[in-house]
Amino acid sequence: MIAYSASENYPIAESQTPPPPPLTPVQILEELRQFCSQGDFQRFKKTLDSSFIGLSPHHSTIFDLSGIMVQVIKTGRTCFVKELLRHGLPILPVYVYEATKAHAKGILGSFLENGWDINQPMGPMHPPILSNALDNLEMTTWLLEHGADPNRRCDIDFTPLSHAVEHASLPIVNLLLSRGGDVTKGQVLHHAVARESDTVAVLKLLIARGAPINAIMYRDHQPSWNMNFFMGETPLHKAVFLRKIDVIHYLLSEGADLNVRDVRNRTVTQCADEYLLREITKTHDTTNSAFPGLSPHQ
Repeated sequence: MIAYSASENYPIAESQTPPPPPLTPVQILEELRQFCSQGDFQRFKKTLDSSFIGLSPHHSTIFDLSGIMVQVIKTGRTCFVKELLRHGLPILPVYVYEATKAHAKGILGSFLENGWDINQPMGPMHPPILSNALDNLEMTTWLLEHGADPNRRCDIDFTPLSHAVEHASLPIVNLLLSRGGDVTKGQVLHHAVARESDTVAVLKLLIARGAPINAIMYRDHQPSWNMNFFMGETPLHKAVFLRKIDVIHYLLSEGADLNVRDVRNRTVTQCADEYLLREITKTHDTTNSAFPGLSPHQ
């Protein structure tokens, strides 16, 4: 309605309250964080739908939602995760890692539904997510049942089974072996030698399945050798370096060859000190195996 002045015939515009300015991206993100903390899905969804953030996977601000995604994963809010995925948030390795550590199987299932490759390496030197779940039997089993491959490499010959034989419990090592774990991949004996406990028990499992006892680390995988040739040694060399007497005795009893040379052209006896040479001699005397000279300087 237009009003007129009593003295002049000019219309006077009525005063109106201007609409509030639109929220900035920072304010929107703060609101979304609050709704996540409160578990208010409807307001979270409404805010996300009405904002420009997250509407295009090519828009730089979509990655501002990364912290919110981590927040909802840690609190196990699957519906919030699905909403963020619906708005085009890409599935990053950090989300997969957080969901696995939170034992959030529903969220991992949502990732699978949105095209996540369960066997995608977590990084150039890090195998797929199965290797990050090996401290939990339930999560390990779930991942295996959903297609996780214990033999999938990253850029080097390092697999979930490699990680398991060095760090996981015996039941989990057995589980991976029963689900197709290949002892000819992943340099498994070298990794098993470095275990802190149950080392000989794990070595027995691997050798019984055909793990090559005299293999030079990475020599059978050229990309790994190109990057890490300096690690070229046998499991027995590694056991000597780590001074693991029980492992030395066991590997020798299984036929480990003392004449194999490492990348520096050294035999095991050339790497051993006098104490270790005496221990090696004990096994030699027990097994009556062929044995070269015992001088560490030969």
